[in-house]
Amino acid sequence: MQDIYKPLWRTWAILLSLTAVMVLVDVMELPRQLMVLVLLGAMAAKVFLIGFEFMDLKREKWIVGVVVTFSILFFGAFLFAFIVPDGFAVLAGGR
Repeated sequence: MQDIYKPLWRTWAILLSLTAVMVLVDVMELPRQLMVLVLLGAMAAKVFLIGFEFMDLKREKWIVGVVVTFSILFFGAFLFAFIVPDGFAVLAGGR
């Protein structure tokens, strides 16, 4: 195997391991808050690895990473703000 593929295979193995951890956490009977915390952490790590390795963000200037991170957090919060009230309404028995 050529040396240029080693980081890709290593990243793939880490992503596969994180996915296995996420599946195991879902199967285990953990408290809901702990499960959500572990799953969110694993998802954040996977997003970072994918962006860093496969999207070549490691070769960009740091400001690109800041802009991408801010955009993801801003639009995530924006979508969350519009989805959560509907979720609470459904849980309360409405709609």
